[in-house]
Amino acid sequence: MKCVNCNSTNVQKDGNHNGYQRYKCLNCKKRFDFGKYENVNEYILHFNLKLKKQDNNKLTRENYCVPSNKPSYYGREVYSDEWVKKQHERCLKNFDGKMTKVNKLNHNDFNNYLINFVNKYDFKEIKDLNEVNNISGIYIMVLDSYSQVYIGMSKNTIKRRIIEHWRKRIPFDRLVSSKNRNSLINIDSFGALDTTRIFYKQVESELCDNYLDKTVNEFNDIYNLNSDLDEQTLSDI
Repeated sequence: MKCVNCNSTNVQKDGNHNGYQRYKCLNCKKRFDFGKYENVNEYILHFNLKLKKQDNNKLTRENYCVPSNKPSYYGREVYSDEWVKKQHERCLKNFDGKMTKVNKLNHNDFNNYLINFVNKYDFKEIKDLNEVNNISGIYIMVLDSYSQVYIGMSKNTIKRRIIEHWRKRIPFDRLVSSKNRNSLINIDSFGALDTTRIFYKQVESELCDNYLDKTVNEFNDIYNLNSDLDEQTLSDI
């Protein structure tokens, strides 16, 4: 038996309620009735955040670009089936090419570089997103399966900004826009479970912009999703 609120197994029976066995969690102190939460196993904890199990929790070729006729640009007409088909082909070709380059990266080299970087600049690793609630600063989201990081900032709460990345998806009609073409993969295309480690450095809100620029510029472009990579850099990966 696991708590439906925090997923802890440290629970005990706590009488009955409306015909259901009631339990109390000794971890978060919440009470819940067994039988009302048959779908409790549909949820997982990731950095101590409760997430519903779903296919787009991890990036795949299939969920990277889901065809849609609906435009994301204001005032634009519904796209034709022919345009959607061509866009889908472009997206998959773009995805396959960039994944081929990512797969050439050596993860040990990436990890050694990352550890040296976070130690040099005094970043701290976090296991629980609540640690950075209402904290401003710079964060590094690590995607170990791709040997990539994304470096971002929040001027109020890092926790909320990271959750926004996990929930947001790039619209189908923007996936191969000029803005995204020269980066490997946009961070908002990844799922929550693609983020395997998070580091942060607390910085006063008024200093975040300058510190972000400095951090991004210092980090090796081939491991950095923030970077706009030219064709020569991409060919070197």
